[in-house]
Amino acid sequence: MTTAFTHAVPILCVNNLDDALAYYVQKLGFTERWRWPFFASVGRGTATVFLCERGQGQAGTWISIFMKDVMPLYEEYQQAGAIIAETPMNFPWGHCEFLVKDIDGNFLRMTGDKTGPDSEGYEQTLRSQGTRE
Repeated sequence: MTTAFTHAVPILCVNNLDDALAYYVQKLGFTERWRWPFFASVGRGTATVFLCERGQGQAGTWISIFMKDVMPLYEEYQQAGAIIAETPMNFPWGHCEFLVKDIDGNFLRMTGDKTGPDSEGYEQTLRSQGTRE
């Protein structure tokens, strides 16, 4: 018997499953993999996200999605009309990242390889905001 994890799938709370699916497919380039009345799975490449209508979480959840180069995806999302919360920036932890929001206020942190020196103002990004006790 093994206790090794095989993968994790985030579950995002959405207000309206039809609207959320349309956004993820039409604007973010995901494919609808399966659907039940109030629950669905979308995926792109090896990334999978579950969407749950008015349950299993709350708006404002963050997930990280990793790839080699975020710039082509950023351009794709700009052309598709996705909600870009922050443009690509280089961070000291070795990544270039941008933030995209879904229509329910959840954040997708698109993360790729760093493309240059640390971007000015990275300390002021949404990643640095929040409560710290």
